[in-house]
Amino acid sequence: MTESEINARYTVVFLNSLQIDDYGRYVVSKADADRLASLHTGKPVAAVKGNLWIEVESVVNGEFIGKKLEVV
Repeated sequence: MTESEINARYTVVFLNSLQIDDYGRYVVSKADADRLASLHTGKPVAAVKGNLWIEVESVVNGEFIGKKLEVV
């Protein structure tokens, strides 16, 4: 998927705190988790930091369930 296709399909949120922990989980700061949880745009949400693009399915205690998006 291209970046413009992702921008059309998802609500894109840039998160400085997005990282992958030692167990392979996607984690963000409490403030970013609250921001993700409060988004209600009617479109799926994609969290982005640099080249890491994640489709967010749910957010719980700063950890979220999602899948990595391949961006070309």
